[in-house]
Amino acid sequence: MKRDLLYNCLPSPIVYADTLDKTDIHQAKMAEHLGLLIEYIKVASMETDQPPRALLAKRTITFDLLWAFFKPGATLCTTCPGTDKPCGIIYDYGGTAKNPQDEEFFKLVGTHLDYDCKVFGQVQATVKIAKFPGELPINQLAAFPLEYHQEKEKITANLPRMRLQNKISVFDVWSGESYDNFTDKVMFTNKGPSDLSDDDLLISPPTVLGFGLDDKLWGEFAIDNIREIQWSQGIFDKLVLSQDRKEVIMAVTERHIGEGRDKSFDDFIRGKGRGLIVLLSGPPGVGKTLTAEALAEHCRRPLYRVCSQLLASVCLDAELSQIFTTVHHWRAILRMDEADVFLTERSSRSLRDLRVSCMLDKTIESRVHLSIAYRDLDIGARKTVFRQLLERSQNDVEEKELNALVGVKVNGREIKNYISIALAIKEWKKDDVLSYRHIRSAYSSNGHLLPDPNCERIEVSLYD
Repeated sequence: MKRDLLYNCLPSPIVYADTLDKTDIHQAKMAEHLGLLIEYIKVASMETDQPPRALLAKRTITFDLLWAFFKPGATLCTTCPGTDKPCGIIYDYGGTAKNPQDEEFFKLVGTHLDYDCKVFGQVQATVKIAKFPGELPINQLAAFPLEYHQEKEKITANLPRMRLQNKISVFDVWSGESYDNFTDKVMFTNKGPSDLSDDDLLISPPTVLGFGLDDKLWGEFAIDNIREIQWSQGIFDKLVLSQDRKEVIMAVTERHIGEGRDKSFDDFIRGKGRGLIVLLSGPPGVGKTLTAEALAEHCRRPLYRVCSQLLASVCLDAELSQIFTTVHHWRAILRMDEADVFLTERSSRSLRDLRVSCMLDKTIESRVHLSIAYRDLDIGARKTVFRQLLERSQNDVEEKELNALVGVKVNGREIKNYISIALAIKEWKKDDVLSYRHIRSAYSSNGHLLPDPNCERIEVSLYD
């Protein structure tokens, strides 16, 4: 029998022996045998018992006494691989081992709860503690009992928040990082989120499975880095687009996503004509992308972005079907960039034949419900874009300086880039506010020469 098992089980036999009825023959015999076992354990662990107690009083431990320190069934604090977020496991057993480099370590084996999107269950986890010299503070171990955690009260106080996470289905992942750290699932049960006790929550994963809409990857996301989505209300009103076009876009969109919409005007064939296709065309930097993003924010729907050029040519039909199914299931808005590849006429020598073979070039145009053509920004539109961007930072740009800026024919994306460069120049020069001088430098670096609005042009003739 292993020494750690004997050492750690000592309190239980003593407690149980005290409950036995000595007047009963069978229980008296059992108490006698337990007494012999208890005495043997005490003698065997006599040399080990005192040093751990002295070390624990200082909240330190040595490597050679880890076997006596960890008790089966104890809740241990460790960190989640990849996210480095704290998590808990129930300690089962452990022992020393060596890696291929002949380096000694202490291996802990335990279990925690996990979720595979269907059921909760126990998952085996292992933690390795590299051999260390002398004494080490307990809370610096790769895993240590919860009772030695400096913020034990804070951890238990956060249990209501952990329980709340099980009821929220949509989050805004702001950390921008996902980790593909998955483990094998064992011993799954039918326990649901509402059945979890506080002890279960302590060993529940600190991550949640999710999909990153930006990088199109499934992964695990740290719950501490997750917040409810903060929708940007009013962004649709800031679109540099005529009011009548805004109203048309909102009308067809809200009718389509409305729960009580009239479905009598759908296609004659059941199941067809139930989608909504909006085609936004025009030169770059005029607001097509912003329109889709603003619409998603206004409707409070996820925005699923797809670039047509990156879709595989061989299995395009299956890939598109999967995307449409996902978007429908998530009640999302699909933004397909470079969609002109599906509208281009096919030719016998065109490299696009494979890409458009599953679609009918002319026919798809008739399936577009709303087609909006964007034009290059005029002076008024550029001034509106400038004012919206300048409102985001403290500036002293005057009206005559703004008139000089909008005189240069650039698109909205370029204006945003130039303002960003100007802000970098302002910060580098440690100036307090953004000025025309900073923006003028940004324009000049990109080949646009702007006049000094404070200098007046003087007409001089040789004959005057």
